[in-house]
Amino acid sequence: MLGSGSEGARQQDTGLINSPLLNIYAAKAGIAKVNGTFPRYDDPSELSLLYLQSFPARFHVDAARVIRDSFGSAFGKDDDLLPGARRDKYPIDRRALVQTSLHTLCARYQKQGVRSVERVNAAANYHHVEITSGPVVLIAAAVDSEKEVVRDAKYRRYLAKNPQRALHGLGVSDDDEDEPDDKGALLAVILYGPSSKYPYRREDAAPGFVSVRFPTDDFSGYAEGRVDLLARLTEHDNARQRPASPIVEPRRAADAKMS
Repeated sequence: MLGSGSEGARQQDTGLINSPLLNIYAAKAGIAKVNGTFPRYDDPSELSLLYLQSFPARFHVDAARVIRDSFGSAFGKDDDLLPGARRDKYPIDRRALVQTSLHTLCARYQKQGVRSVERVNAAANYHHVEITSGPVVLIAAAVDSEKEVVRDAKYRRYLAKNPQRALHGLGVSDDDEDEPDDKGALLAVILYGPSSKYPYRREDAAPGFVSVRFPTDDFSGYAEGRVDLLARLTEHDNARQRPASPIVEPRRAADAKMS
């Protein structure tokens, strides 16, 4: 599994880490740079670069958009309920809409190699969506802050240790024998929230963050790297109001062959 280890120290003046491999990829891909590095809203690492290269560039913007829209749609559900009851139900509706919207989004990118499948957890009482593209397995979870580790769940711990199973269309298993031989797989998590914020008005029903992080193989913390999807969405929407250069992400190998 890629992504083991604790969060490394980052350069405080740029918010970035040094990596010769990162710089080589950046130079080849023409990634947007600040002071010769990556945008300030990301915490680049070889893991974040692998994630960016594994998905179409527009997917990151669209993922943030459907998550943001799910916040507003969840608030607007069940207007006939008491205000308190509607607020109690809000996080459940929001999660269901986030999972469904991401799954629907992936269908738009299916021809570009993005896949999504709904799976049930080990206790068979909850469902989640697993998205795959290239060597990356992507799931989503609500948290109160980007530094917060997602609550413990068997399927999350299992995916962190064995993300290659999802790449091969396999679910959670108690049997570690005959594991697919694919140690280049990477588990990434879209974190959105804050999860405990209950909006009183629809205009307040919006995420404070939507970012991608990379859990360690025991899901006790996060490895280096963070990709800010909400910042990409904001940048994209602002660019529509004025002439600007498009967002440029690392080119995927499949895209490069087609050009």
